[in-house]
Amino acid sequence: MSKALKNLSRSLGGTPQEINKLFTYMKTDSARGAVASMSSLIEEALAGAIKKRLVPLTDKEESNLFENNGPLSTLSSRINMGYALGIYGAKARRDLNLLREIRNAFVHSIRHIEFDTPEVAQLCATFYCGEAIKDFKKDAPRDQYFQAATRVSMYVGRDEYDEVWKRMLMSYPEYEGDPPQTVRDRQPSTSLPEDNDPGRATNEA
Repeated sequence: MSKALKNLSRSLGGTPQEINKLFTYMKTDSARGAVASMSSLIEEALAGAIKKRLVPLTDKEESNLFENNGPLSTLSSRINMGYALGIYGAKARRDLNLLREIRNAFVHSIRHIEFDTPEVAQLCATFYCGEAIKDFKKDAPRDQYFQAATRVSMYVGRDEYDEVWKRMLMSYPEYEGDPPQTVRDRQPSTSLPEDNDPGRATNEA
C-alpha cells in the first residue's frame, strides 16, 4: 500500500460531517462490513489515544510499534495498553474486549452471522455503557452494538475533540465508579536510595 493511501485509510476524518457520514454508511452496510469498519475506527482511536501519551516518535518508530507485527499492531494489544496507560478503567476495557470478540466472530468466521444470531445478540445486551442509555435493553442487537461502539470509541478518543465536537457527535459515558488510574494519581511507595546509601553498590575505586 502506498504511503498516501495508508495515511488516508487510517485518518479519522477532519470534520463532524465526515464522521457522521461514516457512521451513516456503517449503519446501512452489511453486518460484517459494518463491524469491520467500526473496528477499524476503534483501532485508530486507541492508537491515537496511546500516541498522545508516548514520547515523540519518528514515523519509522511509530510504524515499528503500530504496524505489521509490532507490539501494538493488534486490537487486543492496544486495548491492553490503553488500560495500562490509564486511558480508561476496567469497565471500558471490558466493553472494548466485547467489541473485539464480536468483531472476531463476524470477520474471521466462515459462517453467516448476523446481529440477531443468538450468541451475538446475547453479548450485545451486556455492554456496561448500555446502563447509561435509555431503553438500551429494548433495542435491537444491531442498535445496541452501534450505540455501544460509538460511545466507547468517543470515550477512548475524547482528547481528540473539543467540547463543541463532543456535543455535536455523541455524549460519551463516564463509566461512573470506574475511573481510570493515572500515573499522576499514584504516590511512590518507597523513596529512591540516596547517593550515600551504604547498601548501594558502587564501582568507584
